[in-house]
Amino acid sequence: MALIVTPGAATADAFISVAYYKGFASARGVAVPSDTLIEAAIRRATQFVSQGYTFAGYRTNRRAQSLAWPRHDVVDREGDAVAFDTIPTEIEQATAVVTQLEIATPGAMAPVVNATRQVKSKGIGSLRKEFFAPGASLAAYRPALLAVDDLLTGLLAVGSSNGLVGEAVRR
Repeated sequence: MALIVTPGAATADAFISVAYYKGFASARGVAVPSDTLIEAAIRRATQFVSQGYTFAGYRTNRRAQSLAWPRHDVVDREGDAVAFDTIPTEIEQATAVVTQLEIATPGAMAPVVNATRQVKSKGIGSLRKEFFAPGASLAAYRPALLAVDDLLTGLLAVGSSNGLVGEAVRR
């Protein structure tokens, strides 16, 4: 099923098109898989970006639109008003970064953790130690998440973060 990249639509399911992602990946020398895999990854990435952050302003079509963008009353970090009828470049780029992660590891941004399978035990002689050894988690994607946070920080509501990376305050 084709992506719906219509800003503000009730049925929109993507912030970027397959063509946008291919251009993004090509410019960075990243291999491009089939359109079907890209579409699925874009949907997951869009969901993560749309629901994982608290953006400034409010949705242009309020509850009638399916995604977090476009929005009214948003000013970027440089003080420029963000158009209320488009998806900002920062949102497109962040979605492309997350799409790349989702292509490499489908479901990476929504991991399922089964702690019962991650407890391990080591021992030497009569000494034994049990410890938690997590597998792949969002921590493995921290550098990419920091890049996404950097892209989106100028569009976020004051004091918000995605909760996965954290927030630093210098005093």
